[in-house]
Amino acid sequence: MARRLSIAAALTLAALSMLLLPALAGAKPKAGPKLAKCGKLKKKKAKKRCLKQNKANRIAFNQIKNSAFDGFRGDGEEADLVFCANGKWETRLTDSSGTGTSNGRRWWVTNARVRNGGKWINAFVGAPGGFEIGLQRRGKQWKFGISSFDRIEEAGNVKKTNAAKECRTLEV
Repeated sequence: MARRLSIAAALTLAALSMLLLPALAGAKPKAGPKLAKCGKLKKKKAKKRCLKQNKANRIAFNQIKNSAFDGFRGDGEEADLVFCANGKWETRLTDSSGTGTSNGRRWWVTNARVRNGGKWINAFVGAPGGFEIGLQRRGKQWKFGISSFDRIEEAGNVKKTNAAKECRTLEV
């Protein structure tokens, strides 16, 4: 009887692990930098380049999270952007036609370029559904622009503020 119970328990445990482990392994973080898997690269130069890109993405993400950016894009469109560390984000862009709002629960930073210890940044912020914008930092000045083929176009000045309080109450 005890042996039948232990076999049944083992089969139940095996079935549960087969169901739960793939779900946990494939879970994506709510927000963060897009990081490449550099460990599999064989050539030293490629591995070094990969690690450098991952570091740049992390630096840019850490400077963007829990921040609000308000200002105007280079083409005159008014921008109000919020990116939270918990994954929530919201953008409101206003032009002569009206206001467009986008929001979500997951965002990331990709293809960042960082120089001068993080005082000069080009970062691409993306989200599911094809959303992608460009944020730049030049010293204390931040800029927001259109992301196009790994370039940031129509960049205009925006003011960066701490959005930690807003992130706690942001409804998405």
